[in-house]
Amino acid sequence: EHVFESMTDGVVILDNHFKLVGYNLSASRLYPALTAGIKGEPLEIRIAGVPEPNHLFDGYESDAVYKHEKETRYFHNRVVQVFNERGKPMGWPVIFSDVTESRLIEKQLIEKEKKLKELNANKDKFLAIIGHDLRNSFHLIINMSEMMLSNIEKDNPDAAMKKGKIIYDTSISTYTLLQNLLEWALIQQKGLHFKPVKSDLNQLIEEELRYQRIIAEQKALKLNRVPGQEIILKADREVLKTILRNLISNAIKHSLP
Repeated sequence: EHVFESMTDGVVILDNHFKLVGYNLSASRLYPALTAGIKGEPLEIRIAGVPEPNHLFDGYESDAVYKHEKETRYFHNRVVQVFNERGKPMGWPVIFSDVTESRLIEKQLIEKEKKLKELNANKDKFLAIIGHDLRNSFHLIINMSEMMLSNIEKDNPDAAMKKGKIIYDTSISTYTLLQNLLEWALIQQKGLHFKPVKSDLNQLIEEELRYQRIIAEQKALKLNRVPGQEIILKADREVLKTILRNLISNAIKHSLP
């Protein structure tokens, strides 16, 4: 009796006619309607996750959620049929084990797995963007370098100077891009540090257009910005510039000269 009452699993015992024979303290805490006054009576209390008594069978198992006020707990239910030494059925213990802790841990693991997948997806997208920008930058530097060497050979210093300026501007932009990549890697190690500041959107667009115009010229395209009203917003400048850079870059890539 002491062991039965001290069990952490709730136990309700029914006889062969599905009348209540007994229950332990853990069961009565979950179902206050279990009282000594209903012993010997058919079980009319609905136990979460357990079917009607006449639908019980040996080995029945199910999961159930028990909600009481603000508390939510998870249970695994088991039903077994007990026989005497002559093989005659004696009754039906219904056992419900509290598995809340393991279910919560399982949910946490699933959530962590989901976040890891999202981080990996974001990493892949970010690296694809960085790779796209770096390829464009190096193609431009290589092309301009070849043209500058040709201008030098042809004794055309003005044209060579212009190409050198383009190479310089592109190198600065590429260096900034690499800095962003290193900062991103640091963020992945130490966590995201969002740095929103007030910025002039038109100014950021013009900064990106200044670099992208050089790339557009290689495809005989011309980039124009229609002046609009001042737009001041609060955002992470580097993240916003990356967005603008890729929008403009993709527009150039997919436009015909």
